[in-house]
Amino acid sequence: MPKNHERRAFDEGFRFSPGEVSFVGTSGAGKTTLVCRLTRQLAPRYRVGYIKHNAHRIEMDREGKDTWRARQSGASDVLMGDGTQAAWLHDGEVEEPLAHSLFQGCDIVLVEGYRRAPELPKVVVLDPGLSILEEIKRGDVTGVIAYVRPHDREVAVPESCTPLFQPDDAAGISAFILRHLRDRALQAPLYGLVLSGGASKRMQRDKAALAYHGLPQVQHAAGLLASRCTRVFVSTRAERAEDPLFRGLEQIHDTFVGFGPMGGLLSAFHAHPAAAWLVLGCDLPFVTAATLDRLLAARDPLRHATAYRSPEDGLPEPLCALYEPPYRRRLLQIFSEGRYCPRKALIASRAHILESAGPGELDNVNDPAQYERAVHRLKAVAGTAR
Repeated sequence: MPKNHERRAFDEGFRFSPGEVSFVGTSGAGKTTLVCRLTRQLAPRYRVGYIKHNAHRIEMDREGKDTWRARQSGASDVLMGDGTQAAWLHDGEVEEPLAHSLFQGCDIVLVEGYRRAPELPKVVVLDPGLSILEEIKRGDVTGVIAYVRPHDREVAVPESCTPLFQPDDAAGISAFILRHLRDRALQAPLYGLVLSGGASKRMQRDKAALAYHGLPQVQHAAGLLASRCTRVFVSTRAERAEDPLFRGLEQIHDTFVGFGPMGGLLSAFHAHPAAAWLVLGCDLPFVTAATLDRLLAARDPLRHATAYRSPEDGLPEPLCALYEPPYRRRLLQIFSEGRYCPRKALIASRAHILESAGPGELDNVNDPAQYERAVHRLKAVAGTAR
């Protein structure tokens, strides 16, 4: 990226999707055949999108049809659908933010073409004439992460350290792409966020101040996150900035005020859009280090989030979960539609859901009676451990 540009947020350094990889080469090199093979490999586990950059004018409509007549009349955008699929015709190039929205539902996007796009990682599919190698040597094509050699021909590629695959090795190329995308996604910093509990009306006491483990729960939760995250923040209201309860903790004050946990998570993404967030609510006193370690071990950074399934209702638990940077866009979209429940937002997104954590680990505590039972239960556990 040019030095006179500010560094873009991590999840914005792409054309259509954070999970995109481009396949480039001359016409007839076998790009489409390879992409279809890879799609069959990846589609059972991931939702795969496909983008084709056409060097020629696209003619998808037929003269005399209703959509053709509408476009001839001056309509710049035409959508046609039959209830099972839809096609969209648009005048001009697809630009941000629309480009990002189009593939928001995909985990991986396989692109055919856009060889001059510097931000795209590229797999070069070589034809027998190897003509594209000259463009690479001149620096016209950059961002090459792998090569696919032609059938029945051994070749030497410019970068000896760059992988060279057989054209029929769909399994090997798929595994390589997944590693590349995951490694790229894991470059995002991992921050911790303690949701401090809001107004705590049902509890009639500040949930963040309750001492289940010998110190205020906000401090205990921050300690659990601190050894697993680069930085840890507590999500709270601006008027509590000087509260002694939060002494020594970095704070993120609500910029989305009055929306509970959804507002806290959105405020964190607003403050640090390039970060992934490991989130823990103050009403989950039974979460342990092992609970978080299992969540991190199962992390799938190509999804919007990784979360546990609640044993009570089978729905995802949003207050002990890991949210990836691309989730920011999805969460803002859901919020703009007037939906403010973080659990429903997870359900409506591409989340990797784990089967339930250990027995009782995700039990929440929201009222005085539950608090008393929780204290007795934790004392019993501590006594057994001794």
